[in-house]
Amino acid sequence: MDGSLHQHLLADIPLEQRNDRPDILHFGLLTVLGYASLLPDLNLNFSTSGGDWYHVDSATNLPRSQNRFYGIVEQLLANTYKGSFISKTVKPDLNSSTVIFSSEGSPLQSQDLKAENFVFGGFAHGDYQNMDLVASPKVRLYPHPLDLWTALSLFINKYLELHDYKT
Repeated sequence: MDGSLHQHLLADIPLEQRNDRPDILHFGLLTVLGYASLLPDLNLNFSTSGGDWYHVDSATNLPRSQNRFYGIVEQLLANTYKGSFISKTVKPDLNSSTVIFSSEGSPLQSQDLKAENFVFGGFAHGDYQNMDLVASPKVRLYPHPLDLWTALSLFINKYLELHDYKT
């Protein structure tokens, strides 16, 4: 739920149970998909607090309106989504070559950008709270917490520089 729209519904839900943030997911997906043409190997997935995983095709043209995006999320959760750009999938193989970006962790090093998988938290200020990936290294992009879309832009810029993509 979006706290800016659903304050009255969230008031009785403990903070630790307020996990799904479609507003943050929307901005994050728009940010990453804006760079899709520069990232030919993009494999984009997201998960819900219920443990479901979804794959987002890199050719997806998401609606810019949050309300239209919420409609897609509602359809996904109800298994009534008829589109082909977002599909339910199995949990990706997040192996030893996975780096978790978090507001806590060691400073980003160039070797971190050579990993195969990158995980970003969709909570406010880039927090990541999934215990399944406790063994993966946590890395921070900046000494202070960043909003997800800011962290994604900063990461993609550094990633493109390291991989010598011509923009």
